[in-house]
Amino acid sequence: MSQDMISVDEARQRTIELAGNARFRTPVEEVDLFAAVGRVAAADLISDIDVAPFDNTAMDGFAVVASSLKDASEEVPVELEIVDWVGAGVVSEIILKPGEAIRIMTGGIMPQGADAVVKIEDTTFTGDGGVGERVRIVAPVTKTNVRKAGEEAKAGDVVVRKGEVIRAATIGLLASTGNTVVPVYARPKVGVISIGTELVAPSVKPEPGKIRDANAYVLGAYALELGCEVNLYPIVRDDEAAIRALFEQAIDECDFVVSSGGASNGDFDYAIETVRDLGEVVFDCVSLRPGKAQAFGCVGDTLVEVLSGNPAAAAVGFQLFGRPALRAMQGYAELDRPVSDAVLAQPTRKKEARAFYQRGHLEVGENGELLACQEEKQSSALLSEMNRSTVLIELPQGTGTFEVGTPVKCLHLDIDEGVVI
Repeated sequence: MSQDMISVDEARQRTIELAGNARFRTPVEEVDLFAAVGRVAAADLISDIDVAPFDNTAMDGFAVVASSLKDASEEVPVELEIVDWVGAGVVSEIILKPGEAIRIMTGGIMPQGADAVVKIEDTTFTGDGGVGERVRIVAPVTKTNVRKAGEEAKAGDVVVRKGEVIRAATIGLLASTGNTVVPVYARPKVGVISIGTELVAPSVKPEPGKIRDANAYVLGAYALELGCEVNLYPIVRDDEAAIRALFEQAIDECDFVVSSGGASNGDFDYAIETVRDLGEVVFDCVSLRPGKAQAFGCVGDTLVEVLSGNPAAAAVGFQLFGRPALRAMQGYAELDRPVSDAVLAQPTRKKEARAFYQRGHLEVGENGELLACQEEKQSSALLSEMNRSTVLIELPQGTGTFEVGTPVKCLHLDIDEGVVI
């Protein structure tokens, strides 16, 4: 039996509450460093050494005893004997004394006795500046130019906390702290089902009354953008028994199942009632255009989203509900894409009370204001406008005319969750 129509915000809240349940969290798996990029750490990760493991120079120059230079000036320069020349990875065996200098390269371990490095640009030297030559310095040490041992992390420090998203820089940090295998939440297995006797595969030229299945590929691609493993199931005709059998198979094989088609109350619409019969539906009607008839729920430990067969409606529904659910399953803390405040660039008349999520993009107006520009066509059947859109422009519930300059919220499709704009 159909439930009452609820707002988009309420539907999102119910979706996230359900998807955030521990039983839907994907299991922990261990992967190598490159495979961890973009994933969520499933445990605290600890450094096994001090990083850096030794005091080292931040630049090319001469390691010195700083007190040797306390009286150095342009008028009375100090000359030091160069007693060694070391590069990165080489340890000098000399214990440096006042009056001496060791030529050293960036990253080189600080010699014993040295407490500062004078960068090479601030010196002059005899010959090639090698051992046995002399270096002239005309100013006291004001900056040591030394990177201290453990400046990045101490042995035993937590360098990445459970729940953090692993980015490219994180990979370098993990490599330097000995974390070559990383525990992360597994990628969900997403099953995609297209329902409709009228559908044919993209490789088939449609006969009269038939259309190519685009929805499976849109929804599958959206899941791939989230790093999920995707299984496209064969198109299923509008037959209750066949639909149920395919749902049962997909639910058994996947962590998340998303279907399109058969979501309304027509004579051949069986998807929502099939999910309700097999498990639980937390909503089945949303005050939303496009996509009033859609549902979200679960069967056992598998989340299920049932979307409209209209391509734009299916795409909008996935962005609003499926995407945050799949992120919650993988342990991401940030579930909401950024929202920009803008003003309408075109007037829009609403004859329905449902909230409209118009496909569009943002432009900067003559006075610097952010303009919400709606695509010319807003049909729920058209993907071309969705393809061009970078935002969903929200026209809230209620009827009436939204004039040019009306403030609106714009949900970004082109910026990831957690980005502050």
